Amino acid sequence: MVERLRKVTGGAFGGRNFLSLGTGQVVMGLAQWGIISVLAILGGAGDVGLLAFALAVVTPVYELVKFKLRDVLATDIDGQWAVADYLRLTAIMSLLGFLVSVVIGWLLGGITEAAVVAGVAVSRGYESMSHISYGYQQKLDRMTPIGRSLFWRGLVSVALLAASYALTGSVVVAGVALAVANAAIYHIYDRRFLPADSLGDRLERHGRGVRSLARSSFPLGIYSSLHALTDSVPRLVVGLRLGLAPLGIFAAFGYVVSGSSYVIRALSQAASSRMASVVASGQRSRLIERVGRLIAISFGAGAALMVGAYVLGEPFLRFAFGDEFAAFWFEFFLISIYALLLFVQSPLNLVLISARKFNAQLWIEASTTITATIGAFALVPGLEVRGAVYALILAGSVRLVLSAVLVGKLISRLE
Repeated sequence: MVERLRKVTGGAFGGRNFLSLGTGQVVMGLAQWGIISVLAILGGAGDVGLLAFALAVVTPVYELVKFKLRDVLATDIDGQWAVADYLRLTAIMSLLGFLVSVVIGWLLGGITEAAVVAGVAVSRGYESMSHISYGYQQKLDRMTPIGRSLFWRGLVSVALLAASYALTGSVVVAGVALAVANAAIYHIYDRRFLPADSLGDRLERHGRGVRSLARSSFPLGIYSSLHALTDSVPRLVVGLRLGLAPLGIFAAFGYVVSGSSYVIRALSQAASSRMASVVASGQRSRLIERVGRLIAISFGAGAALMVGAYVLGEPFLRFAFGDEFAAFWFEFFLISIYALLLFVQSPLNLVLISARKFNAQLWIEASTTITATIGAFALVPGLEVRGAVYALILAGSVRLVLSAVLVGKLISRLE
């Protein structure tokens, strides 16, 4: 099985690495579905919408402040910055992200919304710290610790949230449970795989490195935040114009997409260090071969998801979330088209990161976010949830086309 996987992908990644990481990613994806399913079945679309509101606020903020440091570290072949630099910058920016997120949650919602945002923000902060450990392992081409971390993170998160919500019926408490789960995984497991000299007092000796790292990776933070805003803006428009219940329905479909995309992310993450080496060496034929294989696999996965959503979407939604969600099965099918666009763009994004085309990615994501924002405000009032899905499809199409153009130009310049 491992050898077959290696042959199919042309050695784009180690088979065992991918299987280990892929297992963890699948569990994380199932955990996301499980969290939404628990809230939907025990509470209804309104409670799903409340958690979705918090995530729509927190995610763009934390994507901005964490500067996509996991990918920067994983592709830092020359060791330009110490791991301690990555850790300290992440800790500082996570605290800033918490404060900004809570203020935005309070301004857009209220006390309850801000409380849920606080729990989710703490959860994302610890997740960002874990991602530094993941990036370090990727750089060493060791994916097994990441896979195991994701496996336990998924199980612990869904178990604590389900138990706390079942006992209290409070989304606020559920948010706290997510924070506890992520904190536990980082302190108990992920810290063990960081270099010993990256922890403790020596963090104080890396002020210049932190500033340099922040300046270099800041465009990636903006890029990543804009990427998150592409999903968050339509959700916020749905929530503010239509209410929490429609937001819960729309967001649940998005979480199914993001959960499915975990395997594709594993594919790209497992290939990151090797792709960076291929790009750095300027091997045009090898780059074309590896990118082509990754795109083919991504397209196949997206097409399979589309077929499954069309054929089994309604019974799946009824089983996983209830009748309230099953009535929107066609919107669920439409959002699988957006998933296909995301899947195919993922290998292209990997090439751009490996080539350090951070500013180019920024312009791609800015164009994508503007498209999603205009589409959401134009289409949601008349088409409601379906209009938000159309806005995502338009935005995903813009992202894919622009990424393909940039990668094509990059390849054409190689010998």
